[in-house]
Amino acid sequence: MKHIFSFSKNKEKRELSSAKRLFIGSTLAILSVFLFVSFVSYFFTGENDQSTLVDFFERSTKSENWLSKVGAWISHIFVFKGFGVSSIIFSMLLFKSGISVFKNSPKTKLIDNWLWGTLSISWLSIFFGFFINMPNLGGTIGYELN
Repeated sequence: MKHIFSFSKNKEKRELSSAKRLFIGSTLAILSVFLFVSFVSYFFTGENDQSTLVDFFERSTKSENWLSKVGAWISHIFVFKGFGVSSIIFSMLLFKSGISVFKNSPKTKLIDNWLWGTLSISWLSIFFGFFINMPNLGGTIGYELN
């Protein structure tokens, strides 16, 4: 009987089946497109959607975001309360992850992309918070660090 927690050096390398790779890769890619569209839409309609975030579950209020209230809420969290315009890099990283899982490429390149991506997200947020006086560009994190 093989134990789940094994400390031996002879570990089996687990591979995802092609159906699982297709499902996970396409899910990540579709999620990244969803995030990208909601982030881009936020820069056009974000100020108008501030009042609809309070009435999220009320059907009578309409959001101007291209992806409705869900897109407005997600983009408000990532862009306004988060890292600002550099949150778009999250969607790019998710898209690269989806393609990487789909193609079954080595994970070291993906890890490097995520490390440099998160570093650039934080530095861009800090840069926009210090040098440009627009809260949507730096987000709350950049603004608070300023």
